[in-house]
Amino acid sequence: MNAAAPSALLPCTADPAVPAPDGAANLRDAAVAALQRQFGCDLAQARRVREVALALHRDAAPDAGLDEYRELAWACALHELGRCISHHDHHRHGAYLVEHADAAGFTAAQQRRLADLVLAQRGGLKKLEAALARRPFARQVLCLRLAAIRCHARRDVAGPRLRLQTLGGRRHALRWERASPPADPRTLHLLQEEVALWAQQGPLELLLQAP
Repeated sequence: MNAAAPSALLPCTADPAVPAPDGAANLRDAAVAALQRQFGCDLAQARRVREVALALHRDAAPDAGLDEYRELAWACALHELGRCISHHDHHRHGAYLVEHADAAGFTAAQQRRLADLVLAQRGGLKKLEAALARRPFARQVLCLRLAAIRCHARRDVAGPRLRLQTLGGRRHALRWERASPPADPRTLHLLQEEVALWAQQGPLELLLQAP
């Protein structure tokens, strides 16, 4: 692995909402940053997706464990790793790269979970049906997919913040922070498609609330 990157590139320590990492987390942060450099990740897009995904996760699971939160941050940092191979199937290529990378500090099981998150970021959900039976993993997947949709334009997100509320059991409500949604019809269309997909294939129920 390359030497550690400046802290601005590290996916967990860059977020003030995440407690200061221990030595193992610092090592893993550095490994993730090295992979971003090695495969030419778009750091600005990774930051956008991470910020939205972690905000949604805090909404839905404010009492979740730190490991769950950090894993989501690392997955966001690496979610486009496979774009160096293919833009169309980058989630599949990225999952392979993450699982087999020389990533200091990560166990094989941790890399497998990160690879599953990268794989789950787009496309159907049935390919990870067994893993999605675990509620924390399903919640991470939901937040990552919603963040990727919110940031699809690949520019800094403007307009009202997207909020995710747990209603109890499987049910989650998605709404805009202010009274009206953004004027981007593409975002609204993609969110409606995502709601329909979770209704058909997902272990969680997602409701898109009207403004």
